[in-house]
Amino acid sequence: LGQPTISVMNVDFPFSGTYSNQEFEYSQPFNQYGISPTYKWATFHIGYRNLKFSDFTMAGVTFLGGGIELNPGKLRMALFYGRFAKGISEDSAVAAQQNITIIPTYERWGYGAKIGYGSVKNHIDIVATKLFDDTSSIQNENVNITPSSNVTVGISSKFSFWKMINGSIDAGISLITKDIRLDSLPFPELNKYSNIVPINASSIINPAFKAGIGFTNKLFDISVQTDYIGPNYESLGIYFIQNDVFRTTIRPKIKLFKRKLNISGSYGLQTDNVADQKLATTTRIVQSGNINLSLIKGLVIQGNYSNYGTDQSSGKIQLNDSIRVSQINQSMGGSIIYSKMGEKIFTNISATFNKQSLNDLNVVTSKFSESDINTMSMMVGVSHAPSKISLGLGLIYNDITISTGNNKGIGPSVSFSTNLFSGKVSFNSNASYQSRILNSVSDGNILTISSNLSISALEKHRIGIRTQYSRNNSSSQSIFLLTQNRIGLTYGYAF
Repeated sequence: LGQPTISVMNVDFPFSGTYSNQEFEYSQPFNQYGISPTYKWATFHIGYRNLKFSDFTMAGVTFLGGGIELNPGKLRMALFYGRFAKGISEDSAVAAQQNITIIPTYERWGYGAKIGYGSVKNHIDIVATKLFDDTSSIQNENVNITPSSNVTVGISSKFSFWKMINGSIDAGISLITKDIRLDSLPFPELNKYSNIVPINASSIINPAFKAGIGFTNKLFDISVQTDYIGPNYESLGIYFIQNDVFRTTIRPKIKLFKRKLNISGSYGLQTDNVADQKLATTTRIVQSGNINLSLIKGLVIQGNYSNYGTDQSSGKIQLNDSIRVSQINQSMGGSIIYSKMGEKIFTNISATFNKQSLNDLNVVTSKFSESDINTMSMMVGVSHAPSKISLGLGLIYNDITISTGNNKGIGPSVSFSTNLFSGKVSFNSNASYQSRILNSVSDGNILTISSNLSISALEKHRIGIRTQYSRNNSSSQSIFLLTQNRIGLTYGYAF
């Protein structure tokens, strides 16, 4: 994998490529190369590229082809065309011989355009894309793999006023036909659009949008964002999108004492079943808060709290209480960090605590799903600049309670690192030990020791040795019995 950039006469040529020499009888090596030269306000895309026009239309799916982006002044234009998937036929003979499963894939092509006006912070863009499968590209006997066609139209905009107000709007509508081989619907007014996308019983049209606005000044920030994604929204120009969701989130923040005290939080409400088609509606409430205090030089105190609630209500049918989901996930934690920089010695001391719990309000499932996890740690690190030696000591404790019982663990850790000969030789080593208690009974211990030695043999060459020793010594109550030694050699070349 490489991403070199070459500049020639004020023209930038960024390259990217991926190569693997692994080859099997049923596949070819994975090779992808692309180039995107830029000159002034023009960028050209050649080879394997990925572009993002908007969140709901074209959002980063890799294709093999070409494209161009033009931004003269405040005009914003872009075009692309290429192949998004290579046709792969299902070869049952090869699959049986190699004991593998080959999933057939139709060859997929697509093109799109964007036109807009404005700057990076203030603009409006209109986007249109079309991606479609070639039905003649493969021989397919799998009824679950169907050729699709998809058209999306969207609008994307960002705006800001008076350096204090900023916002964004992103909206799209997608018409996708899951199986273009089916007969058209008996509606002449729809068939006239068959050149754009075939419309039949497998066609689905859905909208999606998100909009947000925020206000910021020296003392106070607040932002509000709303998202709506249709129950079956899908774009072939997006790898994945969570659909059937409607959520609103508010995020306030207070900055006091010249930003030495920052308090922030968020409150969000999310529901699904936006078209009232499901048997149940799931509601999620998300609350979180954070505090950061640094009134004294070198001392930072942090705290956080979050609460995620999930609840289901009846939709098309009345829910039985035994299958109704009603849970609360809580997390709280904090840390105290003190650091001091001396002329020769740097010292860092930290202590952290975190608690996570799942409270199941369903009396039928609570005994199987509830959990409580507590972790605490203390770390001390010292670095001596003249000798380039660093030492670290730590203590870690965890307490985990789930349906099968309680598991506690506690133990120290130590680390050492140094650099010699102007950084040409570096060495670091870490060791940790943990004693376990399972349901109030000793359950053995775990010892892990690892080290890494790296040497710059020549100007551009670097070799290294990595070792790791692990010993899991458990009692008869546990199945974890393991002693393992690992050693590895590394080589690096810089150019």
